[in-house]
Amino acid sequence: VRAHSHGIHEIRPHCNMKPTSDPKFRQAFQHAINRRAMLDVILEGYGSICHNTPINPLIKLWNNPDIPVTEFNLDKARSILKEAGYTWDANGRLCYP
Repeated sequence: VRAHSHGIHEIRPHCNMKPTSDPKFRQAFQHAINRRAMLDVILEGYGSICHNTPINPLIKLWNNPDIPVTEFNLDKARSILKEAGYTWDANGRLCYP
């Protein structure tokens, strides 16, 4: 049986620790998340993608549909990180500035 739910599944970074304490890292991280793929794989396509807020679109009173969903774009994520001074080592691992 499938039924609508206002249940929430979210990723919350610990913003007092590096690198997630850096707003630029968090911004890049948002572009590195393929929300559609996660929804398709984890929830077999059942669910909805929220608009950069944990408020489910089914909760119309509290949901703001005008908040855009951050696009999945790895090139943009890398660009943000480069501009913020991050680098990559020879193995492709991210290094703090």
